[in-house]
Amino acid sequence: AQSVGKIGRCIAFEANEQNYTKILKTIEINQCANLSVEHIAISDKIGKTTFLHHQNSLMGHLAEVGDQLQGTDLEYVETTTIDDYVNQKGLKDIAFIKLDIEGAELSAINGAEETINQYKPILMIEVHTFPEVVMNAKPLVEKLLQWNYRVMHLGSGIEVDPRSFAGGHTLAEP
Repeated sequence: AQSVGKIGRCIAFEANEQNYTKILKTIEINQCANLSVEHIAISDKIGKTTFLHHQNSLMGHLAEVGDQLQGTDLEYVETTTIDDYVNQKGLKDIAFIKLDIEGAELSAINGAEETINQYKPILMIEVHTFPEVVMNAKPLVEKLLQWNYRVMHLGSGIEVDPRSFAGGHTLAEP
């Protein structure tokens, strides 16, 4: 939040209620007036979905077809798209989007197409390898390349080849 300065805004989205509450407390303790958090999951659809908790609160994720739901700690969460959120809130000049959403990166990007193509923000994405690489990592990079983004491994700066990309921390610039 400090990086955006006094006139910028930082908006966090957190599907996990426990993490959402922690972020709210952190915002209050640190008096971050330009930071807000929404208890909602980012997706390619507006609606509701199931969030699967993990013993590590940072690793929960949205339920997918084939997930074993019985006996699992579940939470039902609202979903929205980045495009819908940006339009509903009348946000402008989107400069940066960071995604670390445990396997839902491709659906989040699909729900942000209008925003990304209009504002050309820098994207920092932790691309997870579950579900299968072919269902997430490769199509995500291919989509960003189609949108004329340069996609690099965050640590090395080496450009990502979608044919061999299996996930990791990426930086994408228009």
